[in-house]
Amino acid sequence: MEKSQVIEIKAKKFKAFMKHFEEFFEKGGGLQEVFQEVGEKNQDFTERRFTSGKHDPDMNAWQPLSPRTVSRKGHSDILIDTTTLKNSIEKEVTPEELIVGTNTPYGKYHQYGTSNIPQRAFLGFEPEEIQWAIDTIIGKLEEL
Repeated sequence: MEKSQVIEIKAKKFKAFMKHFEEFFEKGGGLQEVFQEVGEKNQDFTERRFTSGKHDPDMNAWQPLSPRTVSRKGHSDILIDTTTLKNSIEKEVTPEELIVGTNTPYGKYHQYGTSNIPQRAFLGFEPEEIQWAIDTIIGKLEEL
């Protein structure tokens, strides 16, 4: 992916998180199972943005379509023409990383915008999703 998403861990949870994280890796653990779970949740959140959210991961509403685009498409659904982009959201999981993205060549134009296309970011983590991911990771580490 061209840009990465960063999960910020609140300072009060950082010390406990790092303690469990270090213990986990000392025992030879990997995060693949957790990344799989977080990735599936992120795919759900991302696909939901296309149908009911209509906002970027930071909760900013997507710019409405121009009247010309609505006329051409015959509807005002943002980022949905053939559903190819929505249905292309995939995840790649290894013990060291989670990548959620799209393999459509035009996805990056919507994610980052161009001089002719406004930015309508659809990939990333929403605030409630970030907290859920942190809690899930900490919960898995505390199970050790």
